[in-house]
Amino acid sequence: MWNNDHESSQGLTRWGLARRWFAICVLTGALLPALGTAQTSGGPTTVLKSALHSIFEGHTLLLTVTEVGSTTSTSTVTIEFLDAKDQRLGFASGTLKRKGHVQLPVAIPAGAGFQRLRAIVKITPLTNGAGSEPIVGLEDLDITSKQVTPKGLFSVGPIGDDGAEGDCGGGWQVNRLTLGQPNP
Repeated sequence: MWNNDHESSQGLTRWGLARRWFAICVLTGALLPALGTAQTSGGPTTVLKSALHSIFEGHTLLLTVTEVGSTTSTSTVTIEFLDAKDQRLGFASGTLKRKGHVQLPVAIPAGAGFQRLRAIVKITPLTNGAGSEPIVGLEDLDITSKQVTPKGLFSVGPIGDDGAEGDCGGGWQVNRLTLGQPNP
């Protein structure tokens, strides 16, 4: 005679299987919301947009983001270069921390004349956002003459602060966005 507690072919009762599935559902329900916020717990995302820069053929535009703040701060960084028609010419992403950097070079090939490029940098703190102080540097590298021309340097300041927004000088627009809120 069969009842609800007979053993299955795997040696588990129906009641045991139901308890196992219930435990899995409870655990999943508790962990999924935490996973969605795990990468943004360090503070708001900072978005920097540069002005258009004229770069001549044979030159390379190099953008570097470095962390000069706390040794315990980590951030996710994305960098992209767009031309004047908003066509993506380069993209890089990585994890920023002290003793490291995230960098993107874009070379203008010979015969291309000059191109006008702008950069977009997004920095999202992962840990210790209040101690994070990234610096963004933009350089024009001329391989032929071995010259480096700074195009812009921007210190973001502690990411945990409310900080300045808008045009912060040097041709950079800065916005701080918090996920779940409308963009400015």
